[in-house]
Amino acid sequence: MSLHGSPSPAGSEGGFTLIEVLVALAITLIALAVLTGGISGSLRTASGTGHWIRAISHAESHMAAITDPARILGERQGHDGDGFRWLTRVAFVTSAPAPDGVRGGPWARGTGLYSVSVTIFWHEGRAERSFVLEGARLGPLAGS
Repeated sequence: MSLHGSPSPAGSEGGFTLIEVLVALAITLIALAVLTGGISGSLRTASGTGHWIRAISHAESHMAAITDPARILGERQGHDGDGFRWLTRVAFVTSAPAPDGVRGGPWARGTGLYSVSVTIFWHEGRAERSFVLEGARLGPLAGS
């Protein structure tokens, strides 16, 4: 029966046609594909961000470990594990002489300024990534 009390036309049962169901299914599949793509992109970004954070942490640790730059002039390299490699470069920049007779031991010849850089390398897929941390350190002059 219709809303007005008259009988409904023959063959109209109030269900969905096959075409309507297929269109709704197609729209749902397209929406799921878009959402899945967005989620996988977000996961890749989060993974990449995690690598950057770990690389920065490794670089800061290596930089902090350089307490006497005069002893490690030049380049050194090694592995930190988990696919991370490191390279340090220490170069002499300039010096200041020690005050007359005031200092003894390794500082007796004066203070040196050293340029220090730490590079961390890792792979993301087929691409090699790197992060460089640069700074300066004071230390006794080399050879003292």
